[in-house]
Amino acid sequence: MSRNKEIDTKNIFVVILFLITTILMVYPLLRTGNMLAFSDWIFHSSRSYQIYQNIKRGTFLTYIATDTFQHTGVGNFLFYPTLYLYPWSLLQLFLKPVTAYYVWYAGIIFTGLLVSYFSMLAICKDKIISYVFSFLFIVSNYHIGIGNYRLAEFIAIIFFPIVFFGLYNIFFRDANKWWLLSIGVSLIFYAHILSVIITLEVIVTFTLLVLAIKKEFKKVFIGLLKSVCLTLLLVLPVMCQFLTDYIGKSVSSAQPGVAISLTPSLQTILQNSLSNSGGDSIGLILLLLSMYIFVKIDVYVKENKKLVLFYVIAILFLLVSTTVFPWEVYGKTIIGVIQIPPRYLGYVTLFLSISGSYVVGKLYRKLKLSSVMWSGAFLIFISIIFIFNYQSMNRNTFVATSGADPNYIVLNKTNVTDGTEDLPQALVNDNNYKYLWDYRVLYGELDYWPMKSRLSTGVVDYNDRNLSIIKGYVYVNKKRENAIRKYSANQIDYKVRLSNNSTVDLPTLVYSGTYVKVNGEERAFELSNRGTPTLKLPQGNYNISVGYKPTLQFYLSILVTVATVLLLLIRGIYQKIRKKEIDHEILCNRSGRATRS
Repeated sequence: MSRNKEIDTKNIFVVILFLITTILMVYPLLRTGNMLAFSDWIFHSSRSYQIYQNIKRGTFLTYIATDTFQHTGVGNFLFYPTLYLYPWSLLQLFLKPVTAYYVWYAGIIFTGLLVSYFSMLAICKDKIISYVFSFLFIVSNYHIGIGNYRLAEFIAIIFFPIVFFGLYNIFFRDANKWWLLSIGVSLIFYAHILSVIITLEVIVTFTLLVLAIKKEFKKVFIGLLKSVCLTLLLVLPVMCQFLTDYIGKSVSSAQPGVAISLTPSLQTILQNSLSNSGGDSIGLILLLLSMYIFVKIDVYVKENKKLVLFYVIAILFLLVSTTVFPWEVYGKTIIGVIQIPPRYLGYVTLFLSISGSYVVGKLYRKLKLSSVMWSGAFLIFISIIFIFNYQSMNRNTFVATSGADPNYIVLNKTNVTDGTEDLPQALVNDNNYKYLWDYRVLYGELDYWPMKSRLSTGVVDYNDRNLSIIKGYVYVNKKRENAIRKYSANQIDYKVRLSNNSTVDLPTLVYSGTYVKVNGEERAFELSNRGTPTLKLPQGNYNISVGYKPTLQFYLSILVTVATVLLLLIRGIYQKIRKKEIDHEILCNRSGRATRS
């Protein structure tokens, strides 16, 4: 067997192990038939369900909410990336809601394991280290802990290793592979923009620390500059909608500033780690490995300075994620945009996992179990450890989905509301999934509303103005009237009957791309005092449509990004073919010399 075939066979074994391990971790949750609805899970499930409804109608791209978010036409799809929700939405076409969600959730974990493994393998060329790193990072307490509620961040984290791989190439190996950093940042961009901001902070910190040692300014600067330019091309569609519909348009965002009450102390993180809790924790395994590295730090300073650098970066951001950092002073500055300081734990976990996997790999080599059989047995052993670790840190979720936690109610017809109450902590199954949309979204209902319609800033504040839109009030000559509403992809239709000349005010949010059609003909409109479209119409029966259409620039931006991706693929294929040709020439030359001798 050739070396390449042997490598491929081993990697196939690793992929199969990842798949089996993922199934064994997630299946017990799927078997309960329930999933948990709380925090911002309902925000993302609402977005996924809207995409699913639009796909069923034959429309792939979603811009505004018509079936969910109380039918207000909110444009959070314009400003909050949706790419990774599409697999979840597509699965709902073939599977029941609970099954679709858990298959999607398992897919994120499985993809994360693959991304982590092959990113680290490309750096260290060591399968044991790469395999251990994958589990330390993806099945970490922080990552799994936020998987029940902060779904966008949960997705973004799986691409952190590509960012690290890109940085590693620029600083330590081949600066010509700067495009890897662009790919990593772009993949994060399409999941969670706040994670991009944290990523940029990590890149700056990494750069300053490494340049203090290497002082290779020119090579690094050129690599980073090229990476920035390519990243902008790759994320152009998202940037385009921010420029056309958000910047200077008085549209609100998520609550600004750091939530001091959600910032844990260092003691809390250490206690959570010792108890192997999820969320604000690095977990027991990483804590023990970190302590081991600290004790042996003098050895690693001599043996592997890069490992020490990664360890130092992890410790720095661990402190920043806690109350040790003076967030009271800096929480309202530009760095406070991250909202929740524990989000830094994603990168803390990354750098500790890199350091920890190296330690485990070194200890494994000391055992001198290098045969294929022993290597395979060790990989299986690692998988078993992390299956148990997953179940340990996720025990509260298992209890709740099994129906044993009284804090979670079961949604049914008797507790359905008029859409003006927040969703309580609830158990959701295939039967009551449809009742989710009868509640306000606890975190995110008013996000990305035009300020005139929201009439609140900072802390979410419900008032007569925004509640009149949430309740779907149609006003005719400033008096509330009944109207029949019909929902379609990116459009809401109102059937209105007017007995005399009237001013009609419709409860749909307005953005730069909003249009109004009266009996199929597009008409100009004005804004009411609640920031909704208002029209002056004579007596008669009308079918009024309010919808959203993007600009020409948006479609052009998609073409530019698709073209950029295709050029990257062509470049990658060409380089791979060229490398094989060079390797073949070298082999032939060696064969020729061997014959002549």
